[in-house]
Amino acid sequence: MHQLQRILSLGLLTSAVFAHPPIRTEGSLTDKADSQYGYWDLTFSRGNAASGYRWEDLAATYSGAPEIIVTCKRLYDPNSNETTKSCDDPSFWYEMDPKWPENVITVHQTVQLVVAGAVAPVGIMGKTQLELECGKGASGRACEAFARVGA
Repeated sequence: MHQLQRILSLGLLTSAVFAHPPIRTEGSLTDKADSQYGYWDLTFSRGNAASGYRWEDLAATYSGAPEIIVTCKRLYDPNSNETTKSCDDPSFWYEMDPKWPENVITVHQTVQLVVAGAVAPVGIMGKTQLELECGKGASGRACEAFARVGA
């Protein structure tokens, strides 16, 4: 059964974050689970407020044993003209291609894998194009996407 957690972003958008892979619906997930290094299930949302604030929320669940669940937040503050970005796991990072409408996300993470019979830290990465569904949230200024990214 799927575990559901709520993330609140600036009080403007509530998005669901799945602690286990979301239920697959036609076209909602890229089927890349066959990688020898595993995969991430991603829940991504972003939006903006009339005040000029912009945000992104990302929840990533790595398929390894044990599962690794990471959440990241990015916030642009128009008053200071600064952007802050953080993830709760320092071994994980993501980048969004700034080109619109490509929405390509690249994820990086250091995980423990068996290499030559011993467990060792290994840096892995994956990339996919997100299919954002927009018009979300109370103001309709938010977008969200779900994806599976092979490492």
